[in-house]
Parts: sequence; structure tokens; C-alpha cells
Amino acid sequence: MAYVGLSEHEELELFNTINSKAKGLSGSLIQFHEATLAKDAAGLRPELFIVLQLINETTSPWYRRIDLGGKNTSGLKRRASLATMQKAVRKFLTRSGILEEHTLAEAAATVENFWRAVALVLPKQWADPRSHVLTKGVGVYALMETAADIYRERGRAALSAAHFSEALSDFALDFDWTSQGPLQGFGGQAGATHAAACIREFRQKPRLVAHG
Repeated sequence: MAYVGLSEHEELELFNTINSKAKGLSGSLIQFHEATLAKDAAGLRPELFIVLQLINETTSPWYRRIDLGGKNTSGLKRRASLATMQKAVRKFLTRSGILEEHTLAEAAATVENFWRAVALVLPKQWADPRSHVLTKGVGVYALMETAADIYRERGRAALSAAHFSEALSDFALDFDWTSQGPLQGFGGQAGATHAAACIREFRQKPRLVAHG
């Protein structure tokens, strides 16, 4: 089939209509195009609005790094997909309750600030995604829960990257973020929940090591 004279918007609509029925096509890619076409993505799904901000903002460490073609997974084998990141952000919104006190734009900025802090505090781990879990499904899910914990601990304020960096520095440098570390073997939704609990338990342990 050939179509001539379509606008870009019409091309996207047609692409989604045809390929959403095709076997094996990525759900993440379809969701991304649907969000691009939506006039009010924020009103439809706030978590999708936030993830699109992470993808599209040049200041975000996730700028064009989220997998739009990957499956919805919380494991260790591939970088986070759009669907996985949506699930993680939705968990953050629910656990933190941030939208009860702040606008969606402020919530999106808070999420971006958290990930900027992760990349700043753990630059080597962030720069080596093949060997570390920070950008894998299980790591993303667990870290978004950690972000919610920090947000609640800090008085439910919209936090800057500096605030998140301070909180992360208290434990993140001592945690083993490699794929062979304590998060090894966690997979799926249940595994991601256990991974978040593992980080939460580690944060509660006293540490005497100072990092310069």
C-alpha cells in the first residue's frame, strides 16, 4: 500500500493503526507514537508525560537513551524500555504522593533531578551500563522507589539534584551496583520489588566510611 500527500501527523497515525496489529511489534514504540500524537499526554497518563520529558530534555541523563523498542522487563539483560520506565515512574508517583502537593511539571523536574544526581554520584557505573544495573529494568524500578523514599524523608519538597546527590552519597558509593552484586538474579515485577527492599535495607545499615 502507498499513501501520498500525508502530513507528518497523518503518517504517524497510519503507522500506529497498521503496526499496532502486527505480531511482535514493540508496545513501547506504539506507546511513544501515541504519546507524540496526543494533545494532552499529561492528562492521559502523568507517568508517560514524565518519561517523555526524560527522553526529550537535553539536560536529562536519559536523553534519547530509553529503549523504545524493548520489551516490558524489569530484569538485568537490557536497558530500560519506555514501558518499564513508565511503570517505575508510576510507582514513584504512587509511593511519593508528589502530585498531591506539586504540579506535574514539578514532579517531572524532580524525577529528572534524581536521575541527574544518580549520574553525578555514580559516574563510572552510569558510564558502564553493560556491567551495572543502573539503567537496567530492575535498577530503574528499585531506584525510582528509592527516589520516593528520599522525597518523603526530605519533607515532601520538590528536590533539586543537589538534594538528591546528598542523600545518595550517604549510601550509593558503598553499594555494589554491578550485575553480579546483590541485585543479581532479580527479575520481573516481584524481583524488582525485592531489589527495592534490598536497597532500602542497605540504606538503614550504619556506615563509617567517608568518601572524599
